[in-house]
Amino acid sequence: SVAIILWSREQRAFAVESFFCNGLSLSLLNSLRGDLPWPARSPDLSPCDFFLWGYLKSLVYVDRPRTIDHLKNNIRDAIANIPIDMLRRVDENFKERLNQCMRDGGRHLTDVIFKTV
Repeated sequence: SVAIILWSREQRAFAVESFFCNGLSLSLLNSLRGDLPWPARSPDLSPCDFFLWGYLKSLVYVDRPRTIDHLKNNIRDAIANIPIDMLRRVDENFKERLNQCMRDGGRHLTDVIFKTV
């Protein structure tokens, strides 16, 4: 299941939630529609794997949180402050990765080019 963290900036929350839920739902296509094969264990095709976790980690541990509440607050703040233009660039990169996967016949991406977002 996907836990969605809610925060006070509702418009940004909606944009981030929509972006990542749409990205995550694509990874479930194989189970929802058998005619759309999806490479198993494809972190190179998951926005959360190729972008979100590393980006959040670089922000939430800067002040070395000592309690779970402090860590949770840092995570909420980091998510709430993801710039919308960054999400757009991640989305474009995601589409490029999908196209590359299709050009390669559905195989894993061997030469993933990591871009600064």
